[in-house]
Amino acid sequence: MGSTDQVSKIDLSMSPPSEPKSPAAVIILAAGEGKRMKSRTPKVLHALCGRSMIGHALAAARDLDPGRLVVVAGHGRDQVGP
Repeated sequence: MGSTDQVSKIDLSMSPPSEPKSPAAVIILAAGEGKRMKSRTPKVLHALCGRSMIGHALAAARDLDPGRLVVVAGHGRDQVGP
């Protein structure tokens, strides 16, 4: 290596964590029929620890403070929501 060659240095130091950014959108797929549950109730409306399964997903999604929250509902969508 000659005296005129330059060596690039890579900074491997850990930078301080930046503030987490909110996602642009969260999409919840809630289209399952739930045949194996042997129930006429749409799968996402079954209660788990006092809250519907979709309720748990919505709460977790809202905690992320997304720019947009979309729920794709299939089977039983009239019971799931507007």
